[in-house]
Amino acid sequence: MAIMPDARTVTDPLDSVKAENKIPSIDSNGYDIMKFTQWFRESVEYMNDWRKEAHECFDFVEGKQWSEGDVEKLKKMGRPVVTINKIRPMINMLSGYQRNNRNDIDFLPRTNDDAQLCEVRKAMTKYVMDRSNYEICESATFEKGCISGLGWVEVGYEYDEEIDGEGEAFVKDVSPFDIYIDPESRKREFEDSKYIIRAKWIDKDKLCEVYPEYKDIILAKIDEYDKNEQEEYNTRLYYQRDKKKIRLCECWYKVRVMRNIYYLSNGTTLELTNDDEQQMSLEEMMYLQQNVIGKTTGFKTQVRVCAFFDDVKLEDMESPYEHGEFPFVPFVVYRNDENKMPQGIVTAAKDPQRELNKRRTEFIDIVSKSSHSGWIYEKDAMDPNQKHNFSHNASKAGALLEVKNLNKMREIVPPNPPVSLVQAIQDSANDMKEVTGINEAMLGTDINSSASGRSIELQQKQAITNLIPLFDALRSMKKGIVYRLWGKRGHKGIIPQYYTEEKVYRIEGPNGSYNFMTVNQKQQINDPLRGVITQTLNDLSQGEFDVVIADINASSTVREAKFWALCDAISKLGIPGDMVFDMLIDLSDVPGKEEIKQRYQQRQQAQQQAQQAQMQQQLQLVQAQNNRTNKSINIKDVPLPVQLAMLAKENLVDPQLAQYMMELYVKTMAPKVAVQEEAQQAQSLVQQQANAGNPQQMTQEQLNNLQRRIAAQRAIGGNNTN
Repeated sequence: MAIMPDARTVTDPLDSVKAENKIPSIDSNGYDIMKFTQWFRESVEYMNDWRKEAHECFDFVEGKQWSEGDVEKLKKMGRPVVTINKIRPMINMLSGYQRNNRNDIDFLPRTNDDAQLCEVRKAMTKYVMDRSNYEICESATFEKGCISGLGWVEVGYEYDEEIDGEGEAFVKDVSPFDIYIDPESRKREFEDSKYIIRAKWIDKDKLCEVYPEYKDIILAKIDEYDKNEQEEYNTRLYYQRDKKKIRLCECWYKVRVMRNIYYLSNGTTLELTNDDEQQMSLEEMMYLQQNVIGKTTGFKTQVRVCAFFDDVKLEDMESPYEHGEFPFVPFVVYRNDENKMPQGIVTAAKDPQRELNKRRTEFIDIVSKSSHSGWIYEKDAMDPNQKHNFSHNASKAGALLEVKNLNKMREIVPPNPPVSLVQAIQDSANDMKEVTGINEAMLGTDINSSASGRSIELQQKQAITNLIPLFDALRSMKKGIVYRLWGKRGHKGIIPQYYTEEKVYRIEGPNGSYNFMTVNQKQQINDPLRGVITQTLNDLSQGEFDVVIADINASSTVREAKFWALCDAISKLGIPGDMVFDMLIDLSDVPGKEEIKQRYQQRQQAQQQAQQAQMQQQLQLVQAQNNRTNKSINIKDVPLPVQLAMLAKENLVDPQLAQYMMELYVKTMAPKVAVQEEAQQAQSLVQQQANAGNPQQMTQEQLNNLQRRIAAQRAIGGNNTN
């Protein structure tokens, strides 16, 4: 397969990784082909033992658990070859547990401004994962890792020639037998590897189609292989004579290259390698010279990729990805020794499985021979024909046998199978559970009927505790995938690098619903200082974040357990069902969850509106009753003319009578009101004069006038009263 087109890389200054002496410096032409072939030979020799062990582990899972030599010996002895495969159920259990406990990817913002962008990243990551069928890829990698100790996934970007050069990011499962690592790598997940090689067998015609410019060289090399009667090491390493296939090697390696950092007058920086400067046009060089205000020089780590087979170098170029990492992410199960390759679950289970098969074979051989134990007879007990008939039919059901003298014959009684053999068989089965950490409770078999549910749960938790390293390794692999998709500070991931155009994506929701999201959306806004500017919404290249592999499981088994736990809490604690109805629907597996919740919300709103209308009616009724009550109370406290006016309004008295009494009341009370007002004014005036310093003259005058008016008013009031 062809390596993807080149893409210019501009990165920030390197961190401490660049100081490692193991990463060499090269020129623009890359390494000589002999360096790549040497790396490949070293890696093949280093991984040879692991590959044999891994192939045997896969054979054990498939039931191929006897060596060819043992099978031949048993056949010559006429003994059965019995295989009781205990490993396959364990692998099935682990794979099923992983499928039922998948973890989601989440992004945590580093600033408040990055919160919305983290939601966008989460949605885009889910889009890429769904497009790549990641759940299937993850389960396949997990199962291979449990068996062999090592699994791989590839994270990249693939162009589609049928869609005008557009492409999609992908995550693919890679066979662990196709990957060859640096023997000098010491870190658990090979982060310090100088190189990683993927080698795949490819048809010669396909190879010529991918690299047509090397067709003559490829065919000449194949002709050289075919003419070589003695298969040399290189021939076996790169060529399959019977299938006419060539092993194409794709070597991803790290080098240190010189870079120039230019500081421009507009405040930005530009990083260029010597290759970049050689490829610049005259206009670009003129622009650079006119705008550069400073320059520094340093080294950076660069990832390159070379395609080759044997001594034929087909392609050598800079990595098309700017994240600065290899595109392969490992799933490492058990690697306690940095000098050795990882191991899986099956490695420890092979010896107990072999012992179990051999013990069971021996046991069946003893039992089968018991029914053909033989007879002891005297010479004259049977004639020749009777002997022949007896030897062929004695063990058959319903056989009729004739003998001369039965008293001269005695059956050989076989011994019972040794008790130690039966115990050894049981010990082998128990040993397998102990070395793998997977017990009966985890497998769901051989559970004591008298065991309590709490006891079974504790046994299952004990087995799960033994499996934690596997799922920690799976989390680490998932983080590695996310960092290659999004990159780290100063290094763009695949999504920010290639998803730069405005586009609408359909994102599948948790319950099968769909949401549409627009990324890199250009929007023009009016800025008070800068005028009309263009702003990018949901910009995939902006923001900083931390990757978190959430502990929330989304499997149906876990959801069902949580559903019934919540139902139990509702019944025991008296929690109103309508408070958690939406949570119950989300935890259930009924179809149309969103529609059910929407209908429930509409019903709730209708009930609330009806309750509000009823409460409004009750409030209006109470207000009307209060008004009538206020009228009945107030009518007793007002003067008689006012009472008559209120009764006339209710048509209880003659309105003319009420009007006459009101007029008479006004004529009677008006002078009294006027006198009271004048008295208040006089008191106010006296107070003012007293404050002014001449209170006696003014006070006497005002008091005289006041006394005359009061006397007149009293006279009028007395006459009216009489």
